[in-house]
Amino acid sequence: MKLQIVEPMSGGHHSNYVAALLPSTRALTKSGLLSHVTVTVTRPHKELLDTLQLLPEDTPRFRTDARLASVSASPTLAERKTLFDSVRACGTRASPG
Repeated sequence: MKLQIVEPMSGGHHSNYVAALLPSTRALTKSGLLSHVTVTVTRPHKELLDTLQLLPEDTPRFRTDARLASVSASPTLAERKTLFDSVRACGTRASPG
């Protein structure tokens, strides 16, 4: 089974949410219950997570996709459409399921 974690915002509880999921996903990957994990975030969020040393190094079973579109904290309708399209493209790349 594959898992994709998607977080379009960064900092505060958004980064805490990603960080809280990582220990369990590592354990589930190590045990073989998950075959692949993809963390999908924006480039600035990946840089923040890297600075905080929260993301494991990319391995064949654990990847980070930092190509999620950046939108404002209160996205306009156009930004929501951009984010939707970006999430869909990231999902296709990760092919969760």
